[in-house]
Amino acid sequence: CDWSSDVCSSDLLIAAFTQRFAHVPDLSWDFINEPSATSPARVWSMRPNYDAHEQRAWQKWLKEQEAHFSPEEQEALHSEEVWRERWRLSGNDALSLPDLRDFQDEHIHQGTHPLRALTYRLFAQRVFADWAEAMASAVRSNGNPVQRITVGQDEGGIWDRPNTHFFADSVDFTTNHTWWQNDDLLWDSIITKPPHKPNVSQETGIMFYEKVDGTHWRTPEDAARLLSRKLALAFAGGCAGAIQWLWNTNIYMDSDNEVGIGFHRADGTEKPELEVFRGI
Repeated sequence: CDWSSDVCSSDLLIAAFTQRFAHVPDLSWDFINEPSATSPARVWSMRPNYDAHEQRAWQKWLKEQEAHFSPEEQEALHSEEVWRERWRLSGNDALSLPDLRDFQDEHIHQGTHPLRALTYRLFAQRVFADWAEAMASAVRSNGNPVQRITVGQDEGGIWDRPNTHFFADSVDFTTNHTWWQNDDLLWDSIITKPPHKPNVSQETGIMFYEKVDGTHWRTPEDAARLLSRKLALAFAGGCAGAIQWLWNTNIYMDSDNEVGIGFHRADGTEKPELEVFRGI
């Protein structure tokens, strides 16, 4: 997709695909599983890609933001000087994309410009929100207003990835995948919910943990209790519901981290987690 183009080839692909399901009412479209932006070389983090398309989009976006400069800034300084002043750049520094080191968490910012990294994060959020809007418009072009649209995001959306509050207007409901941050389950359910849209704890469950000797970190009963807490706190945080991942099992996964997830063991017997789910 060309950053500077109004029409994206993926729009046309999505529109052509969704036309085949135009008469299916009970259908939800989930765009992108746990997206990041914008460099494919640094997935699950919001870092520049540094290609020509992004450079042009970055400069175009900076120009658009100049409308929000204060009257004092507009009167006293040239627009490029305003950005340099805001980012603490020297007069000879170009208004280029931030360096990767600008994103580092440091106490002494010697040679780095974290305010430029902040501006980039806002730019990347806008780019993703525009993409989500384009994809949603492509789906809705099939003429079925009942079908629902969302973006499947995990806890990284409140930190270093596309945030639900930026693209909420383009989807019918937002989501949060409660996986790793078990101490933040209530907070993650609350902070990912825009006030005007339902939020679903869409992909929750128990990741497999093992000790150094390869034995399990949690007993099956421990896992069931944790799942109970995850499901209960999803509702306590005002979510519209929770979807456990997954009903059966992942025995054909090539990841030891995920192969043990599910309500059933490889032999088809039920885990204690399923009884918790039935109760809730």
